[in-house]
Amino acid sequence: MQNIEFIDIHLENVGVHNEMYIQFKNSSLLGIVGNNGSGKSTIFKALMVGLYGDTGERGNSLSISDLVNKKKKDNLTIIIRFKIDSDLF
Repeated sequence: MQNIEFIDIHLENVGVHNEMYIQFKNSSLLGIVGNNGSGKSTIFKALMVGLYGDTGERGNSLSISDLVNKKKKDNLTIIIRFKIDSDLF
C-alpha cells in the first residue's frame, strides 16, 4: 500500500478566498472551522479539482468554473504539494 502525505495547498481566487495557504503537519490532525459561507467546503472542493481535474460534467462532479471567485472573476490557482511514498508531486 502506498503512503500518501499532503504537504500544503495554495489557493488564489478560489470561492470566497482571495488567497489561502494551508500547511499540513506530518502525523497531525487538522480541523477547519468557520461560519457558514466562509469557504470551508471550498477548500475540499479545490483539493478534489486539483487532484482529479474538471470533468466538464454537471451534477455531482466539480467544475473549475464553479470555484472561481465570483467577485474578482479572475483566474484561479490551485497548487497542491504531496508525497506518495518518497516521491514529491
